[in-house]
Amino acid sequence: MHDGALPTPPSRARTLLPWLGAAAAAAVLWVHLADALYEPVHDPDVFWQVWAGEQMLDGHFPRANTLSFTAPEHPWIPHEPLVALVYAAAGLDHVGAVRIVVVGLAGILLCVLAHRRNSAWATLLALLWCAALLHFGTTERALTWANLMLAAVVALTFGNPGRWRLVAATAVVWLWASVHGSFPIGVLVLLLADWRYGLAGASLTLLNPSGPAVYGLLAHYGPTGGAEAFIHDIPEWQPPSMTHAMALVRIACAALAGWLVLRQRRWRAVVLWVVVTGLALRHQRFFDLVAVAMLPHVARGLADRLPRAPIRAPWPLFAEAWVLAAVFALPVDLDEQRYPTAIVEQIPGDARPWHDFQLGGWLGLHGRPVFWDTRNDCYPLGVLQEANAVEHLHGDWEGVLQRWEVDVVVTREPEVVEALQERGWRLLAHHGSVRLLAPP
Repeated sequence: MHDGALPTPPSRARTLLPWLGAAAAAAVLWVHLADALYEPVHDPDVFWQVWAGEQMLDGHFPRANTLSFTAPEHPWIPHEPLVALVYAAAGLDHVGAVRIVVVGLAGILLCVLAHRRNSAWATLLALLWCAALLHFGTTERALTWANLMLAAVVALTFGNPGRWRLVAATAVVWLWASVHGSFPIGVLVLLLADWRYGLAGASLTLLNPSGPAVYGLLAHYGPTGGAEAFIHDIPEWQPPSMTHAMALVRIACAALAGWLVLRQRRWRAVVLWVVVTGLALRHQRFFDLVAVAMLPHVARGLADRLPRAPIRAPWPLFAEAWVLAAVFALPVDLDEQRYPTAIVEQIPGDARPWHDFQLGGWLGLHGRPVFWDTRNDCYPLGVLQEANAVEHLHGDWEGVLQRWEVDVVVTREPEVVEALQERGWRLLAHHGSVRLLAPP
């Protein structure tokens, strides 16, 4: 250095570019998750979760399908009790606000997982990769909570975690066992980080309200009712369609993650990739697990292969924008077009309804008997098949209505409405997409 010479200050562009990169990265995820700020609450599971939570707050843990008149004594293993408690405590009118918090926290952690401070391109592309895979768990459903749990465990265990980070990850896995049935993935992540804490986490998962019975439920979803065949007919439980463009994109993204971890030669990451990708190829809803679990590995692999360019952490920008938008988004209401209060109030409390699959929890929360609902493991396969026959007008669907002495039908299906009216059923009311009919 020459005598008296001062170091050359960085140019304005060199100072601004890291912030611009962070803003772009935060915007990618923010736009992808923005529906959580404004969309009405419409997931059908919310209603029976609120009902179950109210039962727990009253000191009774539900262990039978008491909502239903078709299988009232059928055993039930609630595997999302913590979500149910929070939703019941918040109240149905505030589930949307809870959703904003859960999705926002998950988004912050995803920004943390993707950030590579010396590689703006890797950070941005990793978040784009994540957004392409993340699909099913971005609403008020419990899978969204599971994404938050997984992001927390991955963030705490990635790299070379210290003891307190592992202790915190173990605690998260314990909570996760009362949040959603995907918690074994958290146990696996913890085992791969440190087998001792993994065993501790696995042991703690038994300390959920249903105990070891949760593992039996997960091993064969709906084993006590034989409902697996019905459950796996639901689109999100099916393998990704090879004729659907977005499914092919997700498969390609999962393959990219595998190539990157294989090139890094990190066997723990390879094991994790094999497990979550295998689940996703069997049931497409688990592409969410690929997105969250593999995100830091993808970001690191991309950073090793892309030009170096500094970037600020995107998560503060994401958090600030999210909080600001949430203030103006509130309140988030129930979707009255799908679940109209005006209809349910016209159904007598002692009626025996047949209703669409997704309307069961809504009717049950309002004190109406339920033919079936989205707690698939609460019903014998025969009940599910009979109810499904009516919804799709298959087989002896009229006989199903007669055998169960159905005296009211609540449906969004135009074909069902038309078929019933042809047989003399009367249209009592309609609101939004829902119709209420009574027999001749």
